[in-house]
Amino acid sequence: MTNPSFISTRLEDIAARTPRGNEIIRREPREVPRRLRGLLLSIDGRQTVRTYIENLKGFGDVESVMSELATLGLIEFRSGRKKRPKTPGLDVDLDSQFGDSLISEFPSSEGTYGGISPAEQMLDDPARLFQTFAETTMPGSFSDLVRMAQIDNKAYVPPPPPPPGKEMDIQSQVASLFALLEATRTERKVLKERVVQLRKYRERAQALTAENGRLQNGVYFLAATCTLLVIMLLMMALLRK
Repeated sequence: MTNPSFISTRLEDIAARTPRGNEIIRREPREVPRRLRGLLLSIDGRQTVRTYIENLKGFGDVESVMSELATLGLIEFRSGRKKRPKTPGLDVDLDSQFGDSLISEFPSSEGTYGGISPAEQMLDDPARLFQTFAETTMPGSFSDLVRMAQIDNKAYVPPPPPPPGKEMDIQSQVASLFALLEATRTERKVLKERVVQLRKYRERAQALTAENGRLQNGVYFLAATCTLLVIMLLMMALLRK
């Protein structure tokens, strides 16, 4: 698993797209998430990791993005410094590694200084290297990246101040909302007390209903008793005759 701490150990290495990364770029770049696509398009196999990290701050955490691209197998890192052979006249080997790159404009015929070719001198001067890279017009050049960074990372523009009197309107609205909240709380308290009172009335009504049932049963019993007594009195009157 590639992580940013691993990337920090490869700052002097050359970042290059893998065959899989090149295939995606040729076929359909939109298969790559937008936050990764810009950096993937900029990687041309010529710049060091440090160059990208120091000069593409508009793209956010470049180190983390590179780590994710490496994890996906879309880029790889190659050693940026090779031990130069002692045989004279072989300075063209380093230049040939870059094909028609931006440092190939310095041919080996210009000679070397201290055993270092112009190509290696340019690699030792990141500012000069990146300046030349920024002047290129090839797809994925630094100028294109800057434009993309400006599109994806627009400068923060603070909102305009509220018009005169607007702040007072907002304060009055807030005050009215608090007044409404307080009125709602008072109404809720009254309704709660009313509910408690109605609940007591319901309990009293239930008790009265139960008592009324008992009294009604008593009335029925008394009526039956009175009827029985009347019958007995009538029978006694008949027997006396």
